[in-house]
Amino acid sequence: MNQMQKIFWIGHRGYPELYPENSLIGIEAALKLGAEAIEIDLQASADGEPVLFHDEELYRLTGNAGLISDYPWEKLQTFSAHEPQRLGKKFYPTPLAHLQQVVDLMLRYPCAQLFVEFKSEVFKEIPRLVFLNKAWEILQPLRERVVLISFDLYLLRLAQERFVCRVGWVLTRYDHQSQARIRNNPVDFVICNIRKLPPLPELPWPGPWSWFVYDVVDAENTRACLDRGIHWIETWDIGAMLAVEQKTL
Repeated sequence: MNQMQKIFWIGHRGYPELYPENSLIGIEAALKLGAEAIEIDLQASADGEPVLFHDEELYRLTGNAGLISDYPWEKLQTFSAHEPQRLGKKFYPTPLAHLQQVVDLMLRYPCAQLFVEFKSEVFKEIPRLVFLNKAWEILQPLRERVVLISFDLYLLRLAQERFVCRVGWVLTRYDHQSQARIRNNPVDFVICNIRKLPPLPELPWPGPWSWFVYDVVDAENTRACLDRGIHWIETWDIGAMLAVEQKTL
């Protein structure tokens, strides 16, 4: 593969094809395989601690009732996010991970980057700037390798203004209105589900940003990304996609 075809593989919530999502064990497995980056999700506990968790509700990942924001971090540590419905008891117990634990892990992999997604529902309970400040303070040892991402463009503008850090906007819609919102005030990454992109030969919006596409799990879609000039590709199955790249691309 020549330099123009270089893929930066991103482990979506770690390595959830084989491990519980957003778990330290899954993140480290992806890093050991050679993932260039990891994407994680942040929710907030009742006492405002940044916790790796995708859903607002606890049930799918832990089997417990309620919202993650119903419990302080001390109580959340007693739950197991082993995904019982999908993975049974194979990874029981899997403690919920705090952002600080991810930072400590990433420090052992100095070449890998970290995309940190702030879930929008957090801000129903906590002001954006309060949670942003707390997370960014924890992320300081990795600040050169971190990209803050969200569907919430206002949060990203606060981060750009306050921290002069890299940010990525996750698109709800791929349309002219969304393009207009970043045309004159760009972000570093534009992030989109591959199914939302227009079909080839139309290319995604040009600009000073990098495109980051997610939910890619096969060689066909990987090639379609490269044909569009997209090199940051996120996958649930980092092991399989690294193998596909070596064999066929």
